[in-house]
Amino acid sequence: MLKLFSIILFIFISYLPNNYQVLHPVHISVTNIEYNKNTKKFAVSIKLFTDDFERALSKNTGKATKVTDNDIITGKNINHYINRRLIIRFANKIQKLKFVRKTVKDNNTTWLYYEFVPTNISGKILITNKLMFNLYSDQKNLLIYSYLNIEEAYKFDENNYKFEISF
Repeated sequence: MLKLFSIILFIFISYLPNNYQVLHPVHISVTNIEYNKNTKKFAVSIKLFTDDFERALSKNTGKATKVTDNDIITGKNINHYINRRLIIRFANKIQKLKFVRKTVKDNNTTWLYYEFVPTNISGKILITNKLMFNLYSDQKNLLIYSYLNIEEAYKFDENNYKFEISF
């Protein structure tokens, strides 16, 4: 029930007018990981508050970073940050997330899209999500995971940033 409430709250806050989101009181991200059996790839979408994400990138690089910049350096910084803080392991092997695209909506939310072809799907998946934990102690990261007939939801926080799915 708490997971559902957190997702609804995040969606509600995402649609508030710009002036309400300047100092939003909630520090949250949502990550969807979904398997496409036709392409045999996993699609990963990550939704973040743009201002929080820019702070995280700036702190990580030591330079002011705007996610709306479409230059190569910004793209590399984003991918480096995501691949170091969102780690997906199948059979203890780290999956390399391949960048697909980025969308910034109303300068409030940033959607990042990745994909990967799993190297080995067997028995256990370990997901580590430390997105923006270096900024906020109250940061929460929600996960929705879907693989064939398995669907799981999980809430990561500073003390619980790993989630294992066995099948």
